[in-house]
Parts: sequence; C-alpha cells; structure tokens
Amino acid sequence: MSQPGYQINFGEFFIQFDPARGAVSTVSLGNIHFVEDLYPAVRNSQWGTLPIEKATLRIEEKVGESAELFWTGDAVDDGRVAVKLEVHVAVKEGELRYELAATPQVDFETCRTGFCVLHNPDEVHAEQVVVTHPDGTQTHGRFPTLISPHEPFFDIQKLEHDVAGHVVSFEFEHEVFEMEDQRNWSDYSFKTYGRPARLPRPYLLPAGVPVHQAVTIRLVKNSRDQRTYNSRSRTTLDSRVIDGTDLDGAITLWSNADDSTDQFSSALSAVIAHDPCPLVWLLGDPTSRLEVLAAKGVVVAGVVIPDYQRLESKLAEFRQILPKASFIAGSSGNFTELNRNRPTQAWDGVAFCASPNVHQSHEEAINRTNETWQFQVETARSWGFEVVHLGPIRCPKGYPKFLAFAQTARYSAFLCTTASYWQLD
Repeated sequence: MSQPGYQINFGEFFIQFDPARGAVSTVSLGNIHFVEDLYPAVRNSQWGTLPIEKATLRIEEKVGESAELFWTGDAVDDGRVAVKLEVHVAVKEGELRYELAATPQVDFETCRTGFCVLHNPDEVHAEQVVVTHPDGTQTHGRFPTLISPHEPFFDIQKLEHDVAGHVVSFEFEHEVFEMEDQRNWSDYSFKTYGRPARLPRPYLLPAGVPVHQAVTIRLVKNSRDQRTYNSRSRTTLDSRVIDGTDLDGAITLWSNADDSTDQFSSALSAVIAHDPCPLVWLLGDPTSRLEVLAAKGVVVAGVVIPDYQRLESKLAEFRQILPKASFIAGSSGNFTELNRNRPTQAWDGVAFCASPNVHQSHEEAINRTNETWQFQVETARSWGFEVVHLGPIRCPKGYPKFLAFAQTARYSAFLCTTASYWQLD
C-alpha cells in the first residue's frame, strides 16, 4: 500500500514529498509549480527504470522553522537489490536541499544512477537562464519554445532563472549536470540530470562504492521582476494547430521490413475494408510493397518511410511507382530521432510516433503528454512542413483513464493536419 504524501509549507514556499519514490514531487511558490519532480533515478544497462521496494520515511520537523526528511529505498533488478538509496531533504523558508547516496550492492551496469530535476515548461518558458559552469564561467540563454533537438544547457554547476518575482537558483554538487528537452519523448518537462550524456554508457558502478549527488534550491526576491505568471499559459508562436473533428481518422497500416508481399497484400485488404485511404508505414526498403499498392490501385493518405535518410536517393523511383502518393519522412521511435535528423524538403511531410510513459509512469504525467504533442507538431512545422502526422501513439498498459481517452481521441486529432491513429496495448 502506498504511503500518503507529505507536505511542507513555509509561507508561500510549498514542498510535497512522495515517500513511495523518495521524490520531491512539487516545489512551488504560491500556486506556481516551477519544479514538477526531483527524484532518484536508477536505470539499468538497457535504460530500464528499476522499481523501488521497502521504502521508509522518517520526518523531523520544527514547526514554522524547518523540516528534515530521511528516506531509504531499495532499487531492485531481476529480483535482487541492485542499489540502496538514501535521501536526505532539508527544507526551510525559501530553501530546499536534496542529498542522494546511491550504494550498489553488486557490480551494477547503469545508463544513469542519480537524481533528476524536472522543470515545469508552463512556468519557465522563454525565461532568461544563467548557467554557471564548473570553471566559473557563465552562459546566458533561454528555455526553448519549440523543442530543442539537443541539450539546451551543458556543464551545469549552478542554474538561475526568474519565477514570479523571485530568482530561483539550483546549485549542484559532486557531479557535472546538463539539461534536456524531454518534450522530444512526449514528456512535458525540461530535465536536469547528472553525468553528461556525452560520456560512455552504460558504465559500471562497483559494489559498495556510493554515488553522492546534491542540489540546493534557493528563492531570492527579485524586485525588478513584477510580471504575472499564469499556470498552463505556455503557447507557441504558430497558431496553425487545427481542430480535426471534421477529419475522418485514417487507419494506419504498419508494415515491418520482413513482411512478405503476400503478408502485406493480405493486411492491406483487411485495412481498406474499413478505410479505403489508409496511412501506410513501410519499414525497410518499400519497393515491392509500393508495387502492391500500385497493382491494387489503393489511394493512400500517405506513405511513411522511417528509413528516410538512407532511402532519399530512391525517392524519385518510389514516385514513379506510386505517382499520386505523398511520401513522408517518419520516425518509428520517438519525435527525438526526427528532430535530431531533420528531413529535407524532398519529402512531402513528416510523421512520428509517441509513447506517453517513456520517463514517468504516474497518471498525472501521462495525462499531460498530450500537451507536448502541440509543440512537437509546431516544431515539425517550423522545418517547413505543412503535413504532420502524429501517430501511432502507444498507450500505456494499466491506465484505464488514458486508454479511454485514446479510444476517442482519434476522432478529434486536434494536433495534426491529418488525423492520427492510436495503437492500444
């Protein structure tokens, strides 16, 4: 049974702690939730997130002055305790310090073991950021509006930005940190994490040698900043997101590279019985399957080619086989791959999948996934493409509310120039 969350208030400074995960699940100033999560992450050599068992919490509070939380938990891999976690959180008015000790119980190969800070895009959008690096130099920048294909900020020792008339600073210790734009993976946040992604991974944590990391969050009044902040007020510069309620959702036919022409032909017949104009994804070299489409005289909503970089040289040949079709560059993984390898204008549009629970699996995070899709579509349009297909979208298992939402959402594909298809696990 999960333990109840623990809340701490010092004036307008509000903290919520999740004892099941050892996470500070909210850091707020009044109703401004500028940190959405601060949590210990243990990822194995395949980027799988280890579940936490045997979580315990002890609280010491001086009413009106300070509070300290001492949390422990076991990160379990394949039935054994891989890493023991210890978290110490100290809170007083305007300041929070989060310390993590992660001690491997066995030699453990990991892609990331440390804490992550999730910044709420609604409250930090377009704000000026000052990054202090380990050598004392500083970089000035902004949180991106459209989705950044690569890390917005590197080599972070201290991070500062304005929020609701205050300057908030994050001071990191024992590790070099950097930030990524998680909207690439359909997570609605910016994430600051330890151990830069440029370093080799997976890497080995020797048994018995703890990993130490710490961050101190401070709020200082900024009399120069008198702006009013509204939760969920973030907008993009492009207003072309349309209401797709008048569009009939095109059923997606997904064809793997090893599908034979007979298999593809059979699947195509089954699909066009329900939708005579499907969206067709063709993984691998599509030549033989394009010939099946031509022989059957099928009019498609588009042909998506995930291997678009390698196969662009054959695009003219594909157009000869199916001259009336739109050929679309697509990512069969996440939006990330498309954003980091942007297609040329030789293609007629772009398409990408989405997985709503890539990094966070709790219901609130999954339900906010749809907010990232607007930015993914607008980012893709900023490359010069009008046709943007969002989907298939893989719905997570065990979340009935999201499943019910997905079953009806394809009839109101409000993020797309063409309607999307939802793939239900």
